[in-house]
Amino acid sequence: MNKHQSATDQQEAKEVDQQKLELDASFALAEILAPLTKGELTVLRTNLGIKGVSNLKKQELAQTLAQHIPQALPELFHKMDETRYQILKQIAGQGGFTHTLLRPDQFAYFTNRGLLFSGTYQGDTAHYIPAEVLNAFHNLDFTDYRETFKRNAEWIKLVRGMLLYYGKLSHSEFETLLKKYAVPSGKNSNFMVVLGEALAFYTDMKSEANGLYSSLYLDNRLLNPLTNLDLMLYPFTAKQLQEAGEPGFVDRHASHKAFIEFIRKNYTITWEEADRIVQECVEALRLGRSTSQVLQMLQEQLELDDAELMRGFMGALGTLHNNTRQWLLKGYTPNELSPAAQPTAVTMQRAAVPVVQTEAAKVKVGRNDPCTCGSGKKYKKCCAS
Repeated sequence: MNKHQSATDQQEAKEVDQQKLELDASFALAEILAPLTKGELTVLRTNLGIKGVSNLKKQELAQTLAQHIPQALPELFHKMDETRYQILKQIAGQGGFTHTLLRPDQFAYFTNRGLLFSGTYQGDTAHYIPAEVLNAFHNLDFTDYRETFKRNAEWIKLVRGMLLYYGKLSHSEFETLLKKYAVPSGKNSNFMVVLGEALAFYTDMKSEANGLYSSLYLDNRLLNPLTNLDLMLYPFTAKQLQEAGEPGFVDRHASHKAFIEFIRKNYTITWEEADRIVQECVEALRLGRSTSQVLQMLQEQLELDDAELMRGFMGALGTLHNNTRQWLLKGYTPNELSPAAQPTAVTMQRAAVPVVQTEAAKVKVGRNDPCTCGSGKKYKKCCAS
């Protein structure tokens, strides 16, 4: 290998070499670990919690890990949920090999714990469970893990639901919520161990120095930060958060459904396509985008060349805005924070949250009138442009 080759090129070359390796059911774990770097073996050692071996040379460390990984399987499963168990169960049921490849991030999770590797099997790229790990898997009685998987899944859904509605949580906010929902916290609690493993597997949740974040929050950052409100977090029930934490959950409230029907009424489009468009609008509003910005986004997907149709969209979008739980509002909707609502969870309200006046969208708007989307601009220089 050329000494000037980049680290990325070297890694890609290593992955190609591994995939050229023709596998069989007797391929031993020690043979799999031997080509790994000391750094890669250290990642395995750290994730498995194996202590007292950091001073070993690379080959000695590889041999030690080959002995420890099958023994670590029972403890690893106490940190997992049903989703990860089912992935391994399906591969184990196929003799330990699969040509149905996982997403790179999911594959990395299992590889970094010594449970799954990549190579060539019967001429095609495959994922495989090493023989010793496969034997250890088959020897476990998973009836003992059912309640653990269920408990871990509920914890994970609870946190995912929090981040769907709040976007981000400081460490103090997170600790307060854990106490509220009677979840055992603290550095060494089972919950924190389970959460740490979940953060390594699920890409929609992220942990940073300042707290927990939705990956969508980190990827986009909020566009319109508010400084005139001091709010407590919206008081969701544990059931509400766990429902919101279900994979694929969408909060299809009445205004969401009404917007879907409005789009389908005016365009030849399937319910699924219209629902996707409305979900994108909700996501944008949750991130802090204004109704004017969301309307511009819609104009890129749909033809809005009729004034009456434009007014209809502004009305439907305004209603959606007012009923969408927003991250800047700590999980509240603008309607819930309007003066008439008198929210009990608001600790300080120095200025009312703007609620889009959707009734104004039903009347004719002059070109020099204020735009009904609430931007403060003239209609001709905003939504009509």
